[in-house]
Amino acid sequence: MGVARAGPGVAVASIGVDAAIGQHRVSDDGESPMPFGPADVAWYDFGSFVGLGGVPGEGRNAVFSGHVDYVARVPYLGSVRYGGPGVFARLTEVRMGDVIEVDRQGETLRYVVAWTTHVDAEQAPWQTYWSGSVPIDSITIYTGAGQFDAGSISYSDRVVVRAERVIGAPRELPQTFGDYTAGTSGTNSPVALATAQAFEVHAIWKEDPGVSGGYRFWAPGVPSFVDTLTGRLSPDDYVILRIR
Repeated sequence: MGVARAGPGVAVASIGVDAAIGQHRVSDDGESPMPFGPADVAWYDFGSFVGLGGVPGEGRNAVFSGHVDYVARVPYLGSVRYGGPGVFARLTEVRMGDVIEVDRQGETLRYVVAWTTHVDAEQAPWQTYWSGSVPIDSITIYTGAGQFDAGSISYSDRVVVRAERVIGAPRELPQTFGDYTAGTSGTNSPVALATAQAFEVHAIWKEDPGVSGGYRFWAPGVPSFVDTLTGRLSPDDYVILRIR
């Protein structure tokens, strides 16, 4: 779902999204303005909230949101009233490895989904999800889920998607008869490298004598304090993949 656009936009091919970005500033009391309408993807400027958010392509964590559905008048269509799915109606279908593209200032930035989660809107660690301190240039997208409360006009839960910028093209490494395979990564993204393979990847290592144990490590779903490879992988690096 999307609208015709000539400026900044977000595309998520796996769920049929190609939509314009609207900039929204988070107020001093922490209120995040609603996206303009059903097809608007809101990029949030956290202003004076030091350490939160970012701008796509500048090494931090750009935060986006959009409606899962919409029943109201559409501001940019005058008196037209719309009732139906919003731009992120299918965000729950996004999976690790899906590609998200952000067009900004004439450049298309390519990101790959690293993880998704479904959380309680009131209990979620939003400071963590919105933190601009990330090991690699990232974007975070969220939308409503769960039960809808007509009184507050809001959903009880949120779907959150984190994606990390991809540099280079991941190489498809040869299948082997053992538990491991190896070769040059071709990319900076462990997620992109793993999802590019014809077999399931359980872990990736890169030799680095400068760290404890001599290797940096990534595996699907490991917490950030265990993942020492994201943000430290280069396209020319030699990597080892455990495939069984």
